[in-house]
Amino acid sequence: QGLLWVWAHPEIDPEEKVTDRYLTVVDVGGRSAKADWSVIVVFDRLFMAEGGKPVVVAQWYGHIDIDLLAWKAAQIAAYYDNSLLVIESNTLETHDRERNVDGDQSQFILNQIKDVYPNLYERKQPEDDIVEGAPKRYGFHTNISTKPMIISTLVKVIREAMYVERDERCLAEYIFYEKRQSGTFGAITGKHDDLLMTRAIGLHICFYEMDIPKIIPVQKKY
Repeated sequence: QGLLWVWAHPEIDPEEKVTDRYLTVVDVGGRSAKADWSVIVVFDRLFMAEGGKPVVVAQWYGHIDIDLLAWKAAQIAAYYDNSLLVIESNTLETHDRERNVDGDQSQFILNQIKDVYPNLYERKQPEDDIVEGAPKRYGFHTNISTKPMIISTLVKVIREAMYVERDERCLAEYIFYEKRQSGTFGAITGKHDDLLMTRAIGLHICFYEMDIPKIIPVQKKY
């Protein structure tokens, strides 16, 4: 009856470790009732090891103060075996007029947890930046280059039924999402796309950036 819905609890075996199993994605919304929703979604990728599908296993969906969202995301990701935690940084680096949020809050969240949470998503950097020792850039940056890419992935995944969804509200967002005459993507007037964006980002990372899960024995210390 709360804002956190859990369809499957994490499976953690003391005898063996499953690498790259869980993925947690965060879309940052606003605090007010009329603002965009904040979403934290968890995918279980275990079945991909045998050619199966990623599955939505948990989701938090609501309005909340940004500092509390930061720690809630870290708690949920930690609960799911310290899963890879991806913060969408659209509002941080690109002003999006269609987003009704409380300013650029993604950097605030990352600063809150980057020294505490051990498995934050790092954006791929150009080779020149790596050579020059540029600082790590956390978060998935949704911009005019990456948004068509992740939406194309989402279209393919939905068309070919390549993942398991649990929330009917997300299916409704799929119906009300469109490509406009200007070439941009977004929800029709009066609708949201917060759940959809977590799926677009998460599924792209699931299929194209993360390694296939592997089962490895746990080295016990005596």
